[in-house]
Amino acid sequence: MNSLEIIVETLEDALAAEKGGATQLDLKAHYPCSGITPSIGTVTTIHKKVKIPIVMMIRPHARAFQASSGDLEIASADIQAARAIGVKDFMFGFLTPELGIDINASKTLRRAAEGCRIHMHLGWELCQDPWQALNTIIDLGFHSIHTGGLSTQGKAFGGSALDAAENIKRIAEVINAQMEIFLAGSVSAENAADLIYTTGITNLHCGRGVRTPPSAEGAVDAEKVGKLRQAQLQALRK
Repeated sequence: MNSLEIIVETLEDALAAEKGGATQLDLKAHYPCSGITPSIGTVTTIHKKVKIPIVMMIRPHARAFQASSGDLEIASADIQAARAIGVKDFMFGFLTPELGIDINASKTLRRAAEGCRIHMHLGWELCQDPWQALNTIIDLGFHSIHTGGLSTQGKAFGGSALDAAENIKRIAEVINAQMEIFLAGSVSAENAADLIYTTGITNLHCGRGVRTPPSAEGAVDAEKVGKLRQAQLQALRK
């Protein structure tokens, strides 16, 4: 769909992302800690103020990507509260202690989000066997997946998508158009065209690359979002 998704934490971030040309928002709290569920007040206010879709992160705390029964109860309640506001997209990526996709957690939250779209967080790249995980994610009915091409070899997620173009193409082959793919990991206006040309993937996900300063603690910069969107669209026209 040639989407541009921008990570946002605040109302100001959201307005800047929309002004710059983002097509959807990855809304979370505590981005420097890989993100947790944003407050319902944040979700409510941003939903009222922007016209583009919100993809709400679901992760009750930053301790890990494993979820207890209590975590799932809280996460389900957060999804239901957001659905009542009008949010229709939810992102999560819970893993088992053995570093596989947590099927039970995914199904529990899929039920809570019934009638909405669910999206796989980059956390899946921490899986012991990411290629098996891909098939599990497809079977669970996720609408989209974020990937940096496994460029960190399971030590972290994101990394540099441009350094993992061959892996990304292989991931796309496994998915076989059954989910949307978002390129994530050091995405910027400077490398957007190369990413699109080398991988064939046109959806981009960006955090630090559109912030000033360019770190997780920076604020979203509408001008940088605009440059990234322009680079993306120019690459698609060639």
